[in-house]
Amino acid sequence: MFVIRFIHRKIDPDGLITGKAWLAIGALGIQAGLVFAAAIVLLVLEKKSLETSGMLWLLSFMAGFVFLMLLYTMVRTVRKVMHDRRSFNLLHEEQKKNLSLTHNLINILPIGYHSLNKHGIIIEMNQTELDWLGYTREEVIGKKHVSDLYADDSYHDRFEELMEEFKKQGEVNNVEYTMLSKDGRHIPALITSKVLLDEAGNFERSITMVYNFTERKKLEDDLISARQEAENARRLKQLFMANMSHEIRTPLNAIIGFANLLSRAGLAKNLKEYVQSIQISGTNLLAIVNDILDFEKIRSGMLRIEQIEFDLPGLLHSVTTMLRTSAEEKHLILELKTDPNLPMLVVGDPMRLTQILVNLLGNAIKFTEFGSVTLDVQVMSAPGDSIRILFKVEDTGIGIAESEHSRIFERFMQASNDMSRKYGGTGLGLALVKMLVELQDGCIVLTSAPGKGSSFHIEIPYQTVRDQKIMPTVLSSDNITVPDLSGYHVLLVEDNPMNRRIAELNLKEFGLEVTMAEDGYKALELLHATPHAFDLVFIDIQMPGIDGHQTTRTIRSELGLHDLPIVALTAHVFAGEREKVLASGMNDYLTKPVVQNDLINVLLRFLPGFWDFEAFQEHTLGNAKIGNEIARLFIQQFPQEMITLQAALQQQDFVKTASVSHFLRSSAAYAGFQQVLADPLLQLEQEAKKESPDPDVLNEIYTLLSFNARRAVSVIQREIGPKD
Repeated sequence: MFVIRFIHRKIDPDGLITGKAWLAIGALGIQAGLVFAAAIVLLVLEKKSLETSGMLWLLSFMAGFVFLMLLYTMVRTVRKVMHDRRSFNLLHEEQKKNLSLTHNLINILPIGYHSLNKHGIIIEMNQTELDWLGYTREEVIGKKHVSDLYADDSYHDRFEELMEEFKKQGEVNNVEYTMLSKDGRHIPALITSKVLLDEAGNFERSITMVYNFTERKKLEDDLISARQEAENARRLKQLFMANMSHEIRTPLNAIIGFANLLSRAGLAKNLKEYVQSIQISGTNLLAIVNDILDFEKIRSGMLRIEQIEFDLPGLLHSVTTMLRTSAEEKHLILELKTDPNLPMLVVGDPMRLTQILVNLLGNAIKFTEFGSVTLDVQVMSAPGDSIRILFKVEDTGIGIAESEHSRIFERFMQASNDMSRKYGGTGLGLALVKMLVELQDGCIVLTSAPGKGSSFHIEIPYQTVRDQKIMPTVLSSDNITVPDLSGYHVLLVEDNPMNRRIAELNLKEFGLEVTMAEDGYKALELLHATPHAFDLVFIDIQMPGIDGHQTTRTIRSELGLHDLPIVALTAHVFAGEREKVLASGMNDYLTKPVVQNDLINVLLRFLPGFWDFEAFQEHTLGNAKIGNEIARLFIQQFPQEMITLQAALQQQDFVKTASVSHFLRSSAAYAGFQQVLADPLLQLEQEAKKESPDPDVLNEIYTLLSFNARRAVSVIQREIGPKD
């Protein structure tokens, strides 16, 4: 026994073979050794005969052989067993290491992990999830039901149903739950689970990965909060801009209005000069306000680019004519050069092109003391119906250093710090120009050097018009002649005394009777007492008490005056103002300071006698699409035919005069201008058909007809024009 134990310790120090196995091996070896020893003893003791001796030797040899074979087999078996056990132990240790590594990895993962048995009891959970929930392993493993960890109380009642559905599906992916920590905190979590089955295909356990998106949720909430704050800031900014616009335009309206009234009075020469200075200053201030508002509209994506037909050469001529006086005052030459291939009609935004050119030419005149300013317009390319036009504004002024070329296109920036003191301006003009050019898919490039003048190159794409008819310039209303509107009664609702007075004086110039109300309450009182006394209502939008919108809604709903025309007076010029006005029940709006031509067009449009809107609707069958088409045809064709009529009268071609008059009568009637256009055209036709037409009578009729035609085009343009 001692020998066996000694051999065990020497040969198998790691205990790969158990002590009992070694005892069995030792017992077997001893038995084999005893058999071999017994054979030898017999061989020594038995020497009686050779035959017996031979048998004993054979028996001893065989016993020895068996003993050696047994000993060899035992040694090999022991070695094999020891090798297998050693390999098993190494594998077991490796598995233990891997298992420990896996557990450590699971515990340090930034996501949670837990495992459930078929009853929903948690049988495993990593440290990450335990830390989230605030539990120890002993408090959870084998004790907590998974439903105890969810904030939704109904989850526990529906667990069996949900578990059965989970077993059928085999997995769930990215399901959002709210987990409940030990201290009652709610933890938003995203869960992915999978079913593990045993060899028989039965549910063994589930494994679940838990993504805690508390931080992401907080980030989302912060982003939502930041977006709301940004939207609030944007709304506050718009409100500030709207209020600023209103507060500046309100006194500006009075300044420009009274200056215009004074300019029409018989003043001495020096007083006229003073009034003209007031008008110029007021107009410049208004231009600055408009630039700021346009700049903000572009930045907020609220400024729209129109796509309408316009007379490009006519626009260029108008712009240069407008600025020629400013150039001549500084003894500068203002020159317009145009490409002979320049099309007459293009499709684009004439208002924005005018704004760009006026800004650039105005700057060129401002910063040029000697020499000239040139507007050179060239056709760059014309693939198909599209065309790129180059506008070059060149001057011989002070020039701009190359280092300042990009800087001057930034808002509120000028080429040098003393520019504003010396020349004035806000530094918004070129920034606005650049934005307007890019908004039309164009580009702008500056070439300049100090003392060598400046050259701005602008390319803007336009669509050409196949039918290149010459557009007349009679679309603008006459600035001097005003219609006689005696007999009509207008209600003016305005809280500002100066604006109320200037509006009253302007309206009375047309012969209108004007009743004034200082707020919405007074207006409602007057309309309630005499609901049919007024032909038109002008109402300010921003008033104390109830504003213009609420006053209008009350007039429409409570007083039932649905047919009374109501026109808003507003200092707000942001996009969407027209939609707000129409939504309140108003018919149109005028922007302060009110331009006299716009005021005339509104008066002619809504006061009975000039435009018969009901007749226009009857001819269009109440279809807005047909109405717009008739209106556009009237705007395009009627002024063109008036030019033809004028030429026929000048040539005393009475046959053509009668023919054109007859043709125009139907157009005028369809457009709703029977009284002011169709009837005079009939008189013109009848006079021209006489044997001896009287040229003086024809010219007298044509003069009135021409004035009414310009007004009619302006009125109907306002009806279908831009809705900004």
